Amino acid sequence: AAGMRVRYAVLVPLFMAVFLSVLDYAVANIALPTISGVLHITAAQSVWVVNAYQLANAMLLLPLAAWADRIGSARLCQIGLVVIMAGSGMCAVASSFPVLVFARVVQGIGGACVMSVSAALVRVCYPHSRLGEALALNALVTALGFACSPAVAAGILSIASWRWLFLFNIPYGLITLGLTVAF
Repeated sequence: AAGMRVRYAVLVPLFMAVFLSVLDYAVANIALPTISGVLHITAAQSVWVVNAYQLANAMLLLPLAAWADRIGSARLCQIGLVVIMAGSGMCAVASSFPVLVFARVVQGIGGACVMSVSAALVRVCYPHSRLGEALALNALVTALGFACSPAVAAGILSIASWRWLFLFNIPYGLITLGLTVAF
């Protein structure tokens, strides 16, 4: 029983980090028409708000996983959370399209830090005999992040500007970072 409590104390903040990374990956999709209007860009240009995150994330997953072998997976996850929050703050105050795209690249780098080590951290927390269960939970959290992002974005956009899609990440990220440091 004590082992399960310790395992969940580690997995909850990890899964919160994974959820944030995936949510951030897709949350801007629903706001692209609004962002286009505010920043006076075409619909075709606005796609780069999404592409910037995705490209940075995809390009860095493997190099960051290798870097985690040097600095530690937990540390890289924590660095990723800080980078996501920094990028989120930059997105929220972006006054031009190039600044927003750059900030989304920063967020993508942070997301890659988290995603590149999530399976490794799960593997450390779970006994080998239950590793399949743990990896399935990780996949479930990832899927939930993608599934929830349109609803989260719509909820935020119904009461606030598109900038809050990114500002939301900061308190959530701070709570998650605090839990990752504690556990």
